[in-house]
Amino acid sequence: MEAFFCDDGFAMGIAYILAILRQDRAFESLHWWDSVTRFHNGELVKCSNELATLGKTKADSDKRDELEFKRKRIAADRREFEALFFAYRGARTFFRDADTGKGGDSGTKDDDEDAIAAAV
Repeated sequence: MEAFFCDDGFAMGIAYILAILRQDRAFESLHWWDSVTRFHNGELVKCSNELATLGKTKADSDKRDELEFKRKRIAADRREFEALFFAYRGARTFFRDADTGKGGDSGTKDDDEDAIAAAV
């Protein structure tokens, strides 16, 4: 059984607080989602590059095991982060302004779709 730090309540809380404080656009301007995605991808590339340079010695075998474990942990963290991202995007729909169709001062539906595409 796996445990995740992401659940709908946490994402809902983030979306709610940003909506009532009208900070959606300010939060999105941080590009936090993009930064975390780039970090995970960069770490996976580093692990792959290190694995490619290892030989057949005992020391390299130990290092290979360590890097494989690290790669699996980073991949799990990335999946967990993506779950948080999608839960947050889904929760934002509950706090859209009925008159404008926008949440707080956030962008349009196209902005949401572009952000989701960028995160994957």
